[in-house]
Amino acid sequence: MSARARGRRPGKSTTKEEIIRATAEIVQTDGVNRATARAIAARAGVDPALIYRHFGSKNALFDEVFQTVIASMPGYDRPIANGRQLVAFALDLWENPARRMIGMSVIRSATSNDRAATTVREVVTRLVLKRITGSVREDHRDLRTSMIAAQIVGIVLVRHGIKLPGLAKAKREEIIRVAAPIIEHYLHGDLGLG
Repeated sequence: MSARARGRRPGKSTTKEEIIRATAEIVQTDGVNRATARAIAARAGVDPALIYRHFGSKNALFDEVFQTVIASMPGYDRPIANGRQLVAFALDLWENPARRMIGMSVIRSATSNDRAATTVREVVTRLVLKRITGSVREDHRDLRTSMIAAQIVGIVLVRHGIKLPGLAKAKREEIIRVAAPIIEHYLHGDLGLG
């Protein structure tokens, strides 16, 4: 058995990108729970210690992977000002098969794994909900953003996970037309809570 070379690789260093790519591949094919530091390191061809050197923790690595996946979407950094834009953003994020596979794996893991749930919560809050906070009415802001997240995750899960025919077969524009007013209500409407 040959020993793995230690230290920097010769040439341009792309170790961080290789770790991110390897993590995304494992999450996509095997799920978050199987994306161990050893599995990621083996897929990337690096020492497992480099994961912690580059990212500090596995959760920070997952955060970087999810951010990279979302950032790969055209127009992801545009501000979201209304329900229509938010529903369109969510649908577009999930229409790409690679992003959808990673997203579904993450959602499945988050329902049964506290660490995955924490990572998903942090990523959704930082990458999506913070982009709409300027558009959310002040009263009951946390409840409003949580209801928006529940609506969006529900749409995505039923459309791409459970695949109920009505939503799975619906056209993008139909879903936007139906869901946008609901999101708009959560953004700006009277919740009737005083």
